[in-house]
Amino acid sequence: MSVPAIVLAAGRSSRFGRNKLVQPVRGRPMIHWVLDALADPRLSPIIVVVGFEKEVVAECCAQLAGPVTIVENELYEQGRSSSIRAGITALPPGSSCALVALGDMPFITASLVTALLDAFHRKPLITFPIVAGRKGHPVIFPAHTFPLLQQLRGDKTLHDYLLNHPDLTQPIPWDDSGCTVDIDTSDDHPG
Repeated sequence: MSVPAIVLAAGRSSRFGRNKLVQPVRGRPMIHWVLDALADPRLSPIIVVVGFEKEVVAECCAQLAGPVTIVENELYEQGRSSSIRAGITALPPGSSCALVALGDMPFITASLVTALLDAFHRKPLITFPIVAGRKGHPVIFPAHTFPLLQQLRGDKTLHDYLLNHPDLTQPIPWDDSGCTVDIDTSDDHPG
């Protein structure tokens, strides 16, 4: 079963001071690390939702060998939820689920993505990594949650929903805290 992936890459990087997704992390643009982690052959299509400096981010994504589908979020200034909505709208018809990843999390790994996909295929619940009690990314959402995702506004997340509906979730214990680290400011940036 093919699982579409949505990479949220539309934000202004206002706390960072410039577009963080194209800044180098260990010699490569930050978003390249995320896209590399999503190279599992079961993930298709890879949808990158762009907004702020959309041409710069799209060009950076095009430098990789693997195909990505660029989707523009014209409402990106309304927060992360607008990018989630744009990504859900761009899914292939009949998609049974979607993996949602953040473009500013360069330390997620291919092995984590594989573990999440394997767990989801065994049991199709909202699937995400958890490290020492802390929820990480990416997250796989079954199709029945898409209407809920489309109702989000601003930078509101589903954190409270996930806590209040444990019967619909499947946290996967993980021992690498990279899945909980996003780069928000230049002080966070490892260079």
